[in-house]
Amino acid sequence: MGRNGDALRAAKKLNAVYNPPKITGRWLEEHDRQVIEAYKRDIEARMQRTADRYVREYFNKIGAEFNSGDKDEDVHTMMSYLLSVSVRVLIEDFGWKPPRYQNCRKTKTERFVERVLEVIDDIRHDDRKDIRDYAKETADLYGVRFTMEAEDDRTQDAFKTE
Repeated sequence: MGRNGDALRAAKKLNAVYNPPKITGRWLEEHDRQVIEAYKRDIEARMQRTADRYVREYFNKIGAEFNSGDKDEDVHTMMSYLLSVSVRVLIEDFGWKPPRYQNCRKTKTERFVERVLEVIDDIRHDDRKDIRDYAKETADLYGVRFTMEAEDDRTQDAFKTE
């Protein structure tokens, strides 16, 4: 039949009446489209609920890690993360050696970490000292200051020298 036959078969399919008499080919195609759309919406909603639950659980876990109720423990947790960044930068970008075995001489990395922890403990346990004063004194002595700046709807840490 060729092209004309294909067109006739397609028209017949659209206008064919099935049992019960009100169901046509067009109605079946529309119904299929609606079922597929409903299924897509259902899947998207389930995926969104799963993602929301995962994100909520993740942030609750993080929040619990930094809000244990014990200020000393929270500070230690924060410092351990911040120091790990500093140590990794010193080792990977500046060629410092990682800590060695117990009986070896201490590396610069070990001495750095121990000294940072000593200074932090001194500041925390001396009522006359404050970390804000220490940061201001560092800026005054060495011209190094860390600030937070907003840039294009995001906050970014900035390092400034004076």
